[in-house]
Amino acid sequence: MVKFNCFTSPNAATQYKHKSEIGSPDKYRVEEPESPPTHVMKGSSHGIGREPTEEQQAAIVESLKRQLVQAEVMLTKIRELKSAVSPSSAATHTMMGMDNSPASPNMDARAREINKMAESEVADAKARAEKESQRVQRELEEEKQKATARMEEEQRIEAQRAAELKEKEARVASALADVERQKQEKLVKEETKTKLRTATSAPPDIYLPKIDQPHSPEQTLTRKGSDSLPVGTTSNSGGKRFGRATAREMIEQIRENDPALTKVDLSGNASFQVKADELCELVLEVMKTNTHVVELLLSGCDIRDGAKAIGEMLKFNQTLQILDLQSNNIKADGAIALAKGLAENRCLRMLNLSSQQQAFGEGVLTEFVAMFGTNVTLLKLTWRVDSRQSFALNKLVTRNNEINRCVKAGRAYTDKIPEGLLANPPTLVAYQL
Repeated sequence: MVKFNCFTSPNAATQYKHKSEIGSPDKYRVEEPESPPTHVMKGSSHGIGREPTEEQQAAIVESLKRQLVQAEVMLTKIRELKSAVSPSSAATHTMMGMDNSPASPNMDARAREINKMAESEVADAKARAEKESQRVQRELEEEKQKATARMEEEQRIEAQRAAELKEKEARVASALADVERQKQEKLVKEETKTKLRTATSAPPDIYLPKIDQPHSPEQTLTRKGSDSLPVGTTSNSGGKRFGRATAREMIEQIRENDPALTKVDLSGNASFQVKADELCELVLEVMKTNTHVVELLLSGCDIRDGAKAIGEMLKFNQTLQILDLQSNNIKADGAIALAKGLAENRCLRMLNLSSQQQAFGEGVLTEFVAMFGTNVTLLKLTWRVDSRQSFALNKLVTRNNEINRCVKAGRAYTDKIPEGLLANPPTLVAYQL
């Protein structure tokens, strides 16, 4: 509050008995305003390290209001003082004994100066109060922003922890699934091995009937001039057949290149399924040099990627005419390898690729269409195709069959062979489907 050491009412003028006292500056000295209340400063940056409470905020506002009220009261008193010392007040002049003396103008000037100083002090007090209010409001806003930023940061950290926890749970679930899958695969392998041991340990006196079905589940090899006899079995005078050959034993007999051995049936062979990739490599090796086997049945052997080795074998073998690869879960890479092998083959007449678990894509069909650019001997291709290229494939198979009919009839066929073979037309032998 601004305080003045001067009279504040007309009656107070009786203190000054002499004119010389009126002009004394000490009589109208203005004291400095008191410092703001201590509770107002609690909102400053020097007194807090956290956001003020609601009670503190209310105390600050009340303090500012009190300062404004005090300033208004002080201004009212100044106005009363001005009225008391006005030259127009005859009663005041009489009380002070000033009449129309030369000292009256000095007194008016001093009163105006005091009034001006009081108004200045009031204006300064209002300005300080407004400035303090703005500062407190600004600090409150800053504290609110800091609190919001802290809350957002905590939410971000919480979300990050939740994401990390979710990712960790996913990894654990994936690891558990892998363990379960490996466990199931191990059980399947053990079961397959058990079945294989049971199948290969049949008693020697068991009677195996004659097998003359081309796709029998029994593993048979047909020899020219003899009955169908399971490979690896023996026969006595009573016609009984004993034992059963394994896939390795059958492959070893192919390696011997026996002229009487023309058909090999490994369809559904359990021992072949256990090591399909390894045995396909062995088939590749022995069939490269074999010149008598014309029919190779490998349906249901779980060949999968072993089809790549069979495709490589087709580039070298020039006697095999029938190849059955149905139900082997052959993928696109294996089918493409077969197409590339057939592009260099001049003897295979029938290929069965039906009942694969996965349909062949457009890339596989494109490779087979390109294969017919150099192959004129494949007469039958069995598979399920759902593509626009199936019409082109059927047309190419029909072309090869027309060439085969021309060869059987002894007619010219060079007008039907692809342009890539015109420079060196192949010598073809008629085949009876």
